[in-house]
Amino acid sequence: MALKLTSRSAALFLFAMMTASCSSWQYTNLTVPQCVAEAKLALRDSDFTQNLRVTGAADAQTVIGEHGSYEGSIECVPGKRTVEVSGIDLAMVQLYKQSIIRRF
Repeated sequence: MALKLTSRSAALFLFAMMTASCSSWQYTNLTVPQCVAEAKLALRDSDFTQNLRVTGAADAQTVIGEHGSYEGSIECVPGKRTVEVSGIDLAMVQLYKQSIIRRF
């Protein structure tokens, strides 16, 4: 059993090491509810529609969606929004991040 857990832990560690991530934050005048509404549209328009969900409290919410093996998220806090995309290919991660930002 210990060998199986070690192998699984090693596989998860290797996957985490192979995953690329890219983020960008911007100042915004949008309220958190307005930012969340815009974030949902930006993720949908960029085809991050799998498991689309909103998490967090009223003063800080994150909209998360998936597109295949890539995950996109937009964090909305008063005065700032952060766009982050993670996945296995850094070039695609950057392309998807720019796609989301252009639609925001």
